[in-house]
Amino acid sequence: MKKESEIENLTPHTGKLSIGGREREIRFTFSSWRAIQNEFGTMAEFLKKFEEDLRTKPFSTLPHIVWLGLKDREGVTEGTVLDDYGMESLQMISVEVCKALYGALPQTDGAESKKK
Repeated sequence: MKKESEIENLTPHTGKLSIGGREREIRFTFSSWRAIQNEFGTMAEFLKKFEEDLRTKPFSTLPHIVWLGLKDREGVTEGTVLDDYGMESLQMISVEVCKALYGALPQTDGAESKKK
């Protein structure tokens, strides 16, 4: 049986946020993961850094990660991507980002790959 790579196990999951007056989809696609890999290295390195940065500097981490996963960027920049929100929205934004991000990660228990 062929051992699957990290990339073969990625599945699309989405989060949704209202950005610039429109509901927009956050989905980590091949291009998103390429940008993440170029910036952070392996997925394990990225996840460790992401979780640490989310706790210590959410105001720069969340907009950057949202930007990387944003499917429709029309009319927004990385610097303004979360301007529709305030501090009271941090948890909700984190949930939507994590839903898209962690939902797209490879299954680690092997159950999913055995189904194929």
